[in-house]
Amino acid sequence: MTKTWGDLAKEFIACETKDQAEKWLKAEIARSVEQYKHTPKEAESILRSSLGYMMGYYDDDTAMKMQRLLDLTHPLLPWVGKEPTTLDRLDDAFEIGKSFGATHGFDLSPLMEYRMTSVLGRPSLFMNSFQMYRDVEYVKKEVKDLAEQLARLSSKLK
Repeated sequence: MTKTWGDLAKEFIACETKDQAEKWLKAEIARSVEQYKHTPKEAESILRSSLGYMMGYYDDDTAMKMQRLLDLTHPLLPWVGKEPTTLDRLDDAFEIGKSFGATHGFDLSPLMEYRMTSVLGRPSLFMNSFQMYRDVEYVKKEVKDLAEQLARLSSKLK
């Protein structure tokens, strides 16, 4: 059975104890070995690093629960899951994202004053610079579309 990363995260977050989480992880390692022909070590590494990365998309309580259950680490933001995310930490995350993007050849000039807010109402920790850049481009397009609609409405009022 193929599962999305969202499916895996939901299942993992549903665990209440370290024992449940360890059993879930062992089952997912076995599934990954069978389905994707990973070695058990590769499968565990992929699962742990991906879940660690995903902690950055969740609220502090959920991220801390994820960290506590399997001792996960976010690959770029070492505080995620270990302490609440403060505005200073969001600035740190933004700078890390810019540095990561620049290192990988993305033009990040549109991001200088941009901050993304998630549907959860808290700032998201987007570290994937391509995603950040794509989001900025989307917002720019939306603003342009709204400006054009406003111009059309304005001309009708004259």
